[in-house]
Amino acid sequence: MNSSKRHLTWKDLSMEFIAGLFFAVAMATLMYFTIFLGNRSLFGEKITRPVAFRDVSGLTKGDNVQLYGVVVGRVEEMTLEKTGVTVWLRLDRKIPFYNDHKIEVRYSSVLGGRYIALSPGTESSGVYAPERPLRGLEAADLVNETTALVQSLKEEVNHIRDTLEKEQVLPKVARFVDNLNAMSEDLRAGKGTLGKLMQDPELYNQANTALAAVKVASDNLGGLTGDLRAGKGTLGKLMTDDGLYTDLKGITGDLRAGKGTAGKLLTDDRVYNDLQAVTHDFRTISETMVRGESSMGRLLMDKGELYISLRSTLSAAEEVAEAVRSGKGTLGKLAMDPALYNDTRQTILEVRGAVQDFREQAPVSTFGSLIFGAF
Repeated sequence: MNSSKRHLTWKDLSMEFIAGLFFAVAMATLMYFTIFLGNRSLFGEKITRPVAFRDVSGLTKGDNVQLYGVVVGRVEEMTLEKTGVTVWLRLDRKIPFYNDHKIEVRYSSVLGGRYIALSPGTESSGVYAPERPLRGLEAADLVNETTALVQSLKEEVNHIRDTLEKEQVLPKVARFVDNLNAMSEDLRAGKGTLGKLMQDPELYNQANTALAAVKVASDNLGGLTGDLRAGKGTLGKLMTDDGLYTDLKGITGDLRAGKGTAGKLLTDDRVYNDLQAVTHDFRTISETMVRGESSMGRLLMDKGELYISLRSTLSAAEEVAEAVRSGKGTLGKLAMDPALYNDTRQTILEVRGAVQDFREQAPVSTFGSLIFGAF
């Protein structure tokens, strides 16, 4: 009798073993991604810390807890309180918190999702008591903030529009643009000085002529430079003649050696001493004049007294001259009275006649004196 049972071969056993091995590897991979990468250790220490929030803004159980961007736990439970929400954090490591710690609910992306960000604080602020619930910051509402931002932008746009309408900015801009268009049309039509400069072909010709003249001058300057380098002309010879350099060098040597009048002036110490003595004398004279110890010094340093005296003297002389011209006083009468002039002239003439008569009678008187003296 044939047996109905099917005997397993080594080939069948091998296929079943491969299938079981694949299933075991798949389960191990699944456990790795779900437990180890999710920071859910089966045997590690678990620490639970409560955090008091006023608003968690859509936080859900199982959301990540991050410390400086590293996942260190999950949200285990949330309970509603009278003043807010208490969130129980299940941490996979012991984290010391200080008095200035910060815990806040943040958005994972703009599309949604939340996580809790931990900032333990600084050690200098003091250790926060482990038995006390941690303090959570109020969660930011991205939608509300975006709405507020849009509303603020809208109000700002309205304010700018109202300001533009109040200050008549748009009409002014329009008039400015119209003026620019008119100026552009005038320039194109060759109106005004600038338009003529832009549209006048004669100006272009004159500019070309000026540039050609500049080019000719540049060429002439280049030729002049070449002539100077070649030693042509008086200046070129002065620049390139080695004999002139030798003569100048010899003259300089003679001056340094004290030869000739100029050399003696440059090298003789007596000239320096004489100049120094003259300078000292001039300094002494100037100091004496400044102190007012000489006649010239008194004249220079009298603080205007001489000027005042001279001005007074000139004023008095002017008054005397004016009095003489007007015939006042004895001198004025003598100078300006014609009768006195005539009397004086007549007297001088009579004195002259008397002297003449005396001279003519002198021999007779002398002879008579001799005759009468003998008796």
